[in-house]
Amino acid sequence: MFSAKMIKTKSYIFLTIVMFLILFTQVNCHTEYKNAPEVCAFLIVDDQALLENDKVLLNKGEITQEEFEHRKRSRENGSLGLCLISLIKTKENSNF
Repeated sequence: MFSAKMIKTKSYIFLTIVMFLILFTQVNCHTEYKNAPEVCAFLIVDDQALLENDKVLLNKGEITQEEFEHRKRSRENGSLGLCLISLIKTKENSNF
């Protein structure tokens, strides 16, 4: 039958082939970098809609001018930060 040395040699050959196949598949992999400007556009549109709602509430007297200004500043600051983050290119795994 098969000797121990022959089995060991076949195992090494098999492992070598597997290693080369793994190496070959890794050479074809690449990293893509993408950003999401549509998030920024959505935030701007959403902020404008919320600002209009707050103007209506202000005109009805349901919120004060101070509260209106606070909401406006908070949204602008949050949107600016999220827009900046959404425009940063991030890694995307495109291998699958």
